This record gives sequence, structure tokens and C-alpha cells, in this order.
Amino acid sequence: MNLRQLQQSVQDHVLTGRPEVISLIRADTNEIAARRIAVYSEGYSARLLEVLGQDYIGLQTLLGDAVFEALGRRYITATPSRHYNARWVGQDLPAWLASDAEYANDLGVLDMAQLDWAITLAFDAADQLPVGVTEMSQIAPNEWPDLRFEFHPSLQVFALRSNALDIKRAQERNESVPATEALGALKLAAVWRRDYRVFYRALPADEQQALTLAKGGDPFGEICEQLAQYHDEATAATRAAAILRTWVYEHWLIACTPRTVA
Repeated sequence: MNLRQLQQSVQDHVLTGRPEVISLIRADTNEIAARRIAVYSEGYSARLLEVLGQDYIGLQTLLGDAVFEALGRRYITATPSRHYNARWVGQDLPAWLASDAEYANDLGVLDMAQLDWAITLAFDAADQLPVGVTEMSQIAPNEWPDLRFEFHPSLQVFALRSNALDIKRAQERNESVPATEALGALKLAAVWRRDYRVFYRALPADEQQALTLAKGGDPFGEICEQLAQYHDEATAATRAAAILRTWVYEHWLIACTPRTVA
């Protein structure tokens, strides 16, 4: 057996438990050989579990260490890592949980996994210079209705069906963690990075609408019109301006440009 074949056999054992490599280990007995190679297979699993624990702090706290480890081992077996970088080992966990018989109907677990992964993505997202108050003040009045927005890559927006945000906040503050509760309706949550910190919050209904329109490419004028669903005509424009100021303050925007006329 050449070196490449030996390396492949060791990898197969680490990833799948295939026993062929045990016969190649120098040892007095197969039992001793199995213990020696287990150092590598167990070490590999332990490292991936460590990465999952770092990326899913909220989920691990919610479930407890023992349950999280059992979940993590099942996940690692079911979805072998496809990347050389262990950073991505947890990317499929939210989807895997949603298809797993044990957790598919556990809204708190599903939402917390989504929230934790969004926080991880926001933290690692590429840097982009945010639009500031000075740039906004230089926009000509006649350009505002046609203004379109481009958002920072750290901004993650997703729907929640439970009070996962409240649970996460209580965990971080070392406060009493509330019981998981289903929400009466889906609620959008936003996760983003400002400077070197990651933030998250629920979005009120009118801001959900505004953000959905803005991310879809609708101009500011259209956003103001749609907010009339929630406010009277005089208040809608004021509320749209307030939402926009919030986006600027939270460093969500990286570009504001007038609509291009064909």
C-alpha cells in the first residue's frame, strides 16, 4: 500500500468508521490498534463539536451540553464536512434540524439555530463602508422619491415563529430564561454587525414592509406609499424617514442612489 492509499484508509476510518485501516496499525492486538486510531477519529469529532458549540452558543445553552453533544454527533455523521475550513461545518444545521424527526416541530430549537447561524454570518461578513449622515444630507430633494438602497453584507433577515430573541437576550444577560413560546404570527428578525459588534432585533410590521421593499429594489417613494397601510398619509412619510435614519445609524446601508432612467 502506498502513502496515498494509507492516507485514504485513515480518512475513511475517521469519517465513516470503516475498519480496514486497523489492520495496518502496528500493535500487539487489534484492540490496541483500534484504540490508537481512535485518537484521530475521536479527535476529529471533538474538534467539529467544538466548532459547533462556538457557532451555536444559544442552541447549546438552550439544550444543555449533553443533549447538544448528542445532537452534534448525529449531525456530523449525517452531514459530513465538505470544506477544508471547519468554519463551515455548521452551515447545514438549521436545515438538518428542520428535517429531523426529533426537532422538526420544536420551534424554539429551529429558531435558535437560525439566530445563532445568522449571528455567525454577520460577524464574518465582508467589511463595507456604511453610508453616513453626511452623505444622506447631500442628496438633492428631487432625488429622494427615486432613491434606491444597497444593504451591508452583514445584514441577515429571516422569519421567526417563537420567542427565540427573548431567550437569546436572557442568555446573554445571564437572566432567567423564559420558556419557549410560539408567536401568534411570523415575525421578521434582523441580525447585523456595526463596527465590531453583532446586534439583533425584531422588526415591527411597518419596518418589515419597508425593508422587504427596499431589499427588493423599490424606491423610497414607493416605500412611503406602502407605509400608508400602517399610517395616515401625513405620518407615513415621517415614519419612512425615521426608519431610514435607523438604518443609517445601524450601518445597514452601503449605497443610496437615484433610480436609473432607461
